[in-house]
Formats: sequence, structure tokens, C-alpha cells
Amino acid sequence: MRPGSAPTRPQKVGDYLLERLLGVGGMAEVFVAHRHGAHGFQKRVAIKRILPQLAHDPRLVAMFCDEARIQAALSHPCLVEIFDFGEHDGQPFIALEYVDGLSGAELIARVAARRRTVDLAPALYIVREVLQALSYVHEARDEDGRALGIVHRDVAPSNILIGRMGQVKLGDFGIVRSTSIDARTVPGELKGKIGYVSPEQALGMPLDGRSDLFSLTIVLAELLMCRPLFVGENELDVLESLHGGNLQRLRSEGAHIPAEIREILWKGLSRWPEQRYQTARELCDAVEAAARKLGLTLGAHVLSEWLEDLGLVALSSSVRQKPSSLPGRARVPSEEAFLESVTLTPGESEPPPASILDAIRELCPQNDHGVPAELAHAVSASPVVSAAPAVSYRIQRPGGAVMGPFRLAGVLEMLATGRLSIDGGVSRNGGAFLPVPSMIELGRMLARPAYRFHEPIALYTKERWAVRLEHTPELVFDVARRGRTGMLCARRGSEQVRLWFVDGAPVFSSSTDPRELLGERLVEADGLPRSHVEDAVEAAWRSGEPLGKLLIERGFCSAQRVEAALREQTWRRLVSLFRFRVGELSFVGGARHGEGALSFPSPMAFVTSALLSAYAADEIASVLETVERMGSLGPAPGASAAQHTLGLPPAESAALDVARFGGSLRALMQEGVKSGAFDARAARRAVLVGLASGVLLWQP
Repeated sequence: MRPGSAPTRPQKVGDYLLERLLGVGGMAEVFVAHRHGAHGFQKRVAIKRILPQLAHDPRLVAMFCDEARIQAALSHPCLVEIFDFGEHDGQPFIALEYVDGLSGAELIARVAARRRTVDLAPALYIVREVLQALSYVHEARDEDGRALGIVHRDVAPSNILIGRMGQVKLGDFGIVRSTSIDARTVPGELKGKIGYVSPEQALGMPLDGRSDLFSLTIVLAELLMCRPLFVGENELDVLESLHGGNLQRLRSEGAHIPAEIREILWKGLSRWPEQRYQTARELCDAVEAAARKLGLTLGAHVLSEWLEDLGLVALSSSVRQKPSSLPGRARVPSEEAFLESVTLTPGESEPPPASILDAIRELCPQNDHGVPAELAHAVSASPVVSAAPAVSYRIQRPGGAVMGPFRLAGVLEMLATGRLSIDGGVSRNGGAFLPVPSMIELGRMLARPAYRFHEPIALYTKERWAVRLEHTPELVFDVARRGRTGMLCARRGSEQVRLWFVDGAPVFSSSTDPRELLGERLVEADGLPRSHVEDAVEAAWRSGEPLGKLLIERGFCSAQRVEAALREQTWRRLVSLFRFRVGELSFVGGARHGEGALSFPSPMAFVTSALLSAYAADEIASVLETVERMGSLGPAPGASAAQHTLGLPPAESAALDVARFGGSLRALMQEGVKSGAFDARAARRAVLVGLASGVLLWQP
């Protein structure tokens, strides 16, 4: 399921009925949901639940419970409210206040895409509201009057929620620290988003509320520039820039910021906590004083009207509280992502049917979100060796062989495709070879479930089968037909293809084939310069933004092309899975990928198109050899309705219509030749799909 999409079947978590997925992170997923009660009562909430594969990790579960306990003890208009906490099928969940709008990260990205910055009054209002929340949090006490010593530790744009009517709320207390909870961070582990941690947080030192104020000052600077404040070639560079107090970008790109606000930024971004604002209340007073001096009005109506004027949200009412603060400005329509025409390269067996592009368009209707769900991983089929990169890496294989130098993008690509294992070594700028997990800029990739190709899947499931030409189609169709949720993995030696399904619909994929990475497809198919893609990969990695979004924002690709490339990527990976002739298939029920997701509302037709492209005519004849020699075909119960979900080409659909009336495969082929409606090839293809999907039955 992709963000914004609804489950194909109603799902309940506790007493809550899930409506659609909002997002998936490395630890949890968030849904819009509602709860019904007596006499027409209904409450809309956000359900946050820990990912199934992490539900057995005691430390992560403890952190999730800490988040619920801390948030339940807090109540403030500028904090996301918690309503409920429970457990469903072994997965803890939290019911939270649903804020209908967008996050600070989405705001910055969308405004930057318009080549603008956030106006001063809306930016100051957002920060003031978060400061009011932090003031309350930092000063919170227990029932006995003892200070709780709460530090949020993750104040970042993505955790600031902005409602349509201008309300601002701070959320996500997932890595909170407090005197009332045990420390969950292991020594050497950095919690918080790179680019928003304070210098003392980066060094693992004790923290107080001044660390959160440093992070929020970064947010203010980025709202006013719509660019990352601290940048570098890798995460270590970003941390060094933070610790060194490198404010060069603010100096070079913040000339438009009034002097009164620049003074706040310089003080708030001091390396030394004692030189910053000492409390959220003090910083809030400074922001309000600067706004008064500049003649600015800070309020929810100012923010909501500015958002609507820029086309970022639509007000739920046409009655405006006051005239627009931006009179005469043309409203910018929301971006729309349409599936563009794409050219699919024929495979090694028979080429895709002529109708495959139309089929993909039908299976993948346009979404109503401005930016498609993208994969945030690296790109090149063969990492490009850089003659003199600013930061270079060398790779040491477990056997001792050394490769490189590579850019960071090349190393990330090898991790994303399993070609750099956790047992390998990495050298940065000629330094000593260190274990991959110890490299700050690489460790994040190892934590992402979608790319843990080194994990022994056999330990997670008993659903394992040897790859066989005649059985693979049935196994894949079974996942779609039964509406299963989990991961299907094909493994052949070091090669893997993984597809994740939710309610039987494919939503995400990964593989060890570097040719199937998003950036590589854009380089090969569209001629996009590899350097552009590599630059975007590294920028995406530093900022935490999806690669596709960075490519769009930099003007390298249209949103339509990125959307099409991602859908084609998932289709190609399913074709690759069908082309395995030896190896093992596994299904891990309930597994989640932790990434952004795509939506394929016709999963059976999607499987059909991939199967018919992957299986050559002689292979289909081999699979159906026994069926052709003996026995008869007939319809399965509900065959008529099920056939319409398969999306077969016209000739194959006509053949399946005839096959459902019964008879042998040979008789079916003869009937097709006689009527001219289909040939023997189409008859075999129809029967293969019919038997694999359960639409047809065969009696020996």
C-alpha cells in the first residue's frame, strides 16, 4: 500500500478501521483511521503501529511504549494529542490526533519546487507555535511536582504538522528522552535526523532543552531559504559542519532575511549551549519581538491563507477570515502526476505484448498527489570511478580484494543491491578500512528492511518452495488472489528479487540487479547524465528526501516520468522473478518494506502482464504438455467474475471464454483456428493464466 491509498479490504486495528496509509518509516507505519460508537459517534484519528518485523525487538517495542507514555502525560494545543494505546495481533499501536494538512518537510519541498521561500510571517508563526509546545514540554512536571526533564531530540520539519486552517503541532516523540524513562540509546548510536541534531547531540553528550532549540533554529533557517542549512558530501561532513558551526550557506543564501531575524538565527545556532537562548520561552519572546518590529501579524489565518494562495492546501470552507495577504497573486494549481508513455525493452524471451503499455496505464491510474512515491536509493549499474572526488571511498571484499575509488552514490548503490555486504570494509579518503556498519553515512542503509539482502529469510518463514516453471505462476497468483500481505522473495545464489504485497496488491520491490534501480533506468532509457543522478542520490541521502523528488525539484525529470519509471521498475522486477528457472521462492507473511509505496489497483492483471512477458512460447508449451495430451478443462467456481480481473489481451481473453465451456486444450486450439478468433499461441497463454489464477480447472 502506498501513502494515500486505501486497503483493498477493510482492516481493523483494535477498535479502529483503517482508511488509508499516510506513511511508513524505518520503525512504524501511520494510517488514517476512524472509530465508530453508539448513536452515530465517529472519531477520525491517525494510527501509528510498529512494523510487524520489529514487533519482537524488545528495545524498539520499549521505545514505542515510551513514546506513548510520555505523549499521554502531555496536553497542549500545539502538540499532537494521543487518544489510545493498545496491541493488535502482537503489534503495539498508538491512536493519535489526525492533522489534515501537510508536514513542514512537505511544505519546504513544495515551496522550493516553485522556486520560492516561505514568507516571513508564516515561517515565524510556525516556529512560534512549536516554541510554545517546546516550552510546555521542557517545563513539564509529574504529579509530585518533579521536573520530567523531557528533551524531544527529533525536532525536524517532518515532525511539524500544519493543518489546513493554520494550526501547527509538534509530533513524533519516538526518540524522546526524559528522567522518567530508561535510556534506550546504545553507546555510539546517534538518534535524530542528520542535519537537525545539535552539536552536543552529535557527540552523544547529555542533552537539555537547548538542544531542541538549536534544531528548531535550523528549521527556521530552512523555512526562510528552502534549502538545507548544513550540507556535505556525506553524513560525516554534515555532522562536522554542524559541530564546527559552519553557517556559510546562511551567509550566502540568507541575504534576503531581515537583520532582526538573522540575529535570532546567529544566537540560536551557536555551537555552545550557554551562548544560545536558554529556554523556549526566551526564544519565543525574541521571535514575537522581531515580528512586531517588522510589522508582521502572526496567526493561523495568515498561514492558512498563504498556503491556499500558493495552492498548497485547499481551505475546507470558502468563507475567509480576512482578505488574502497576497492580493493579486495567481493561484498555483497542485501538481498532477500522469503516467507518461514508456518504452519497455523486450526481454530475452518473447517480447512484451503490444498492449502492455496500455495495460500498465490501466493498472496504474494517476494519483492525486503532487509528487509520486519514490525510491530513495542509488543508481548506477557499475559505480563510476571518480578521478578526484571530494570524498572518495574504497571497498574491501571479505576475501581482501580492494575496489575503488567510488563516490558516495556508488557505495550506496552497492549496498542497495547487496553487492557490498556487512562483512566488507570501507575506507574513506584513504583512511583505514572499517566495518560497513561503523560508517555513519552507510549505517542507515543497513537498517532499511527492503535492502537487507544478507538476512536469512529461511529463519522467518516456513513457506518455501523450489522454483519450478509450472509452479511459480500459481504461487504468485495465489498471493494476489487471496489478498495476502507480506514479502515474496525469489533467490538464486546471490541474486534476489523481492516484492512486497498489501492485500494482494504489489506496493514495493527491490532486487540485487543494479540495472533495475530508478536512476539507472533514467540514465539508460532517457539519457539523463549520470552525474546528475549521482548528485541527486547524494543530496537525497543527506536531506532524507526521496530520490525521485530531488530529481523533479532540480528539473532533471518530470513528475510524470518518475512515476512511470517507478511503475515500470516494479513490473520489470516481477518479470525478473518469473524468469527464475532455478532457486527458491519464499513468502514472509506480514513483512513490511519501510519505504514509500506505489499503488496497483488491479493486481491480478498486473501479474498476468508480467507472466506473459516472462514466459516464452516454448516454455508455455512445455508447462502445458500434459494438459495438451490428456484431460479436459473446465471453469472454476466464480470463473466469470474472476476472468475480468486478469486483464488478458483480446485473443487470450477470447480463448479463455471458450475454455470455460470445457473440453481439451487441443480442441480449444482447433476451435480458435476454425473461428479465426485466436491462434494456438494465444490458446496456450490463456490456459496457462487460467490455470495459474484459478479461473480454470483441469481434470486428468
